Amino acid sequence: MGVTTVIKDYGTEILNAIRENDLQRLKSILEKHLKGDRKIQKLFITDIKHKPTKKFACPLILAARQADPRIMHYMMQKGTDPNFVHHTIFS
Repeated sequence: MGVTTVIKDYGTEILNAIRENDLQRLKSILEKHLKGDRKIQKLFITDIKHKPTKKFACPLILAARQADPRIMHYMMQKGTDPNFVHHTIFS
């Protein structure tokens, strides 16, 4: 699957897993549907629409706000740039 398809089909689940600090659920979704670290890296820096609230969130920024660093550590293991600067297009 491509990143756009995974975001469309699993975006809310991905954001909820990050909010709930559920690393196993996050890994399960990503590693099952995205073959390769480059796709996972791309997803982590892409704004995802949370369907119930209709608000957008960047998984990397959301993970950085969590007290437990396990998901951030996983993102760095997958090659996500820790110096990524988020520029929102939504106001």
